[in-house]
Amino acid sequence: MSVEPTAAAGSTDLTTRPRVVVIYGIWPADASHLAELDAAVDLRIYHSAWSFGLYRPAPPQIRRRSFAPVVKSGSHLKFWYRGLRRALNADRPDVLHVMCEPWGLLSVQAARWARANNAKLVMHGCDTIWHHGYPLEQRVRRILIRETLQVPGGFVAENKSALELARTNGQRPENVNARIHTNPRDERIWRLPTTQERSEARAELGLSSDTTAVGFLGRLVPQKGVLPFLDAAEHLLERGHDVRFFVAGAGPLTDAVAHRQSAGIVPLGCLAHPDGVRRYFHAMDVFACPSLRTPDWEDQGPRSLLEAMMCGCIPVGTDTGGIPEMMSGLGVLARTADPAAVADAIVAAATLAADPAERTRTAAATRDTYSGTAVAGQLVDVWRRVVAPDKPAPPAGSAVPGKPMSTTTEIDQSRIEFLAELTSCHSQLVVWKHLERSLSGNGDVDTVAPEHDLPSITRDANMLAKRVLGATQSIVCDHVPNVRLQFFVCPDDLTQLFEFDVWTRPSRGSASWANPTDVAALSTVGEYGIRKLRPGAEALMLLVYAGLSWRGTDRLAGADRQSVLTNLAADPDGAYAACRVLPPWPARQPLCRLVGSVRGGSWSVRHARQAMAGFALSGLARPRYMARQGQLRVQYLRRQECLMFELMRRHGRRVPPSGVESLLFAARHSDHLVTDL
Repeated sequence: MSVEPTAAAGSTDLTTRPRVVVIYGIWPADASHLAELDAAVDLRIYHSAWSFGLYRPAPPQIRRRSFAPVVKSGSHLKFWYRGLRRALNADRPDVLHVMCEPWGLLSVQAARWARANNAKLVMHGCDTIWHHGYPLEQRVRRILIRETLQVPGGFVAENKSALELARTNGQRPENVNARIHTNPRDERIWRLPTTQERSEARAELGLSSDTTAVGFLGRLVPQKGVLPFLDAAEHLLERGHDVRFFVAGAGPLTDAVAHRQSAGIVPLGCLAHPDGVRRYFHAMDVFACPSLRTPDWEDQGPRSLLEAMMCGCIPVGTDTGGIPEMMSGLGVLARTADPAAVADAIVAAATLAADPAERTRTAAATRDTYSGTAVAGQLVDVWRRVVAPDKPAPPAGSAVPGKPMSTTTEIDQSRIEFLAELTSCHSQLVVWKHLERSLSGNGDVDTVAPEHDLPSITRDANMLAKRVLGATQSIVCDHVPNVRLQFFVCPDDLTQLFEFDVWTRPSRGSASWANPTDVAALSTVGEYGIRKLRPGAEALMLLVYAGLSWRGTDRLAGADRQSVLTNLAADPDGAYAACRVLPPWPARQPLCRLVGSVRGGSWSVRHARQAMAGFALSGLARPRYMARQGQLRVQYLRRQECLMFELMRRHGRRVPPSGVESLLFAARHSDHLVTDL
């Protein structure tokens, strides 16, 4: 065992920085999140001394120990670390987090030490088939699973199926469960491409701007679904679709893929990771992951799917393993893994990929759940709950699932002062969602107010923005129904505008809802002195906007999911009160029942679909408004929206490269109200 310098062992303050030892069998492919974990807890990393491929090095500040496994097997499930007990006795962790299935030998070692030393054990697995193999192997697994799952702590997995297996195989009822990916990805690497990066990547593959590029990347083995993918590709090419298909990877089926090469099907072989893979995803429009289910294998959490989605590729997946949960309502899930169903899903995904906003939404939703920053926050939250299960939720600024760590999140005090004073002057002006995100500078401010208050709110907002934010100009856009978009130019940040939106009636789909008077009745003055929705009502808003879809599947992810669960737990009465007055009446009862299922830890697809149908029925009662919303969508798809709406939806309120003066000139000449403050 080789040992790197480590702090002296000793107890820690469990409410601040618990000491955590994370035991890896194989070093993670992307270790960027370890630095953020080390900033939040007293972290130690134990790992194998063996090298498996080319992995990113550990951040230099991480304290770690390496071990030579006694069992020389290529599978980390059979690793047994000599000297592990001695190392744990020296470090004395409060939490042992072992990246291994419950029947793995590292889990057994960790469980025995944790039980003997009154420490907490968190196992982190992904397998959804626990009892396969020969009868003797199955029996041994059951014995080991019972031993490890009975240790106090928790079980973390990549998907709900694995969590359910833990519950039904003897896990202690009080143990903490969470769904967290084992291999997060660095959002600085896996990101949306710039226009130039995408053009260069597509040029390398000989792609024109009009051609849809569909990619596959993975081991070329039957269970990964490469053969159904090729069958679907040939089917679509025969039907005359302007599509090119690319296959990257190597394996037993390499020759079979090469024999099917044509002008529309291009094998690329192995790509360099991460740079070559990133360029590949930057060129793709659609990424296919048509994995198959076998009696002893499912695709638990394909890393290529995460990387592709974080780069903005629209995913096509099959209903196996962890793929549906990873997609979480994004992209298109094929009905089956047969070529015809995969082909239909690719066509539907290509339609989605034509909308840049959908690509941006896909990348953002995946980043919020699976990036290194998001996973680090999720892990820290689990460890705190395991160490102090009766302790209330961490205060604002602490690490929570899907949110940045406290070391990187800062509250903008000028925004607090701006909103606190403005909401105190206007009693029916209410911030209705994402307040914390807005205060940290990561989003716009969404408020609700009666239409007759708009002139006075706009006037007072201009005065406050000049005095508090130091703004020099204001741009007002009234081109979107039921909302006034107001953008402030602040000299302290000339790269991005501060957006302040006032909705006179929020909309969902083609229906308006949430009367401002009812919203005001459900509001409260929060910790910053800002009038906002009470927690339960805010949870309903997020549930409607971030969770509902026409398919009825659960789209809540990352920070939105955590916010909904936290607010529902804190104020269930507020959620039910909001259900009775805010939605249109056809959606009220389904939403009440959906809230109940979410509180109980599940998701009702039937009630989610009924709620969406209720909004649609309400929209039919206002055909003029519905037509205006439809016109707006057509303009967006044709890239004919107004200047400021395009800046908001497509460019994150960033000032264009031509500069502020050019933007102000264009706004004045495109029917926007520009005011010098």
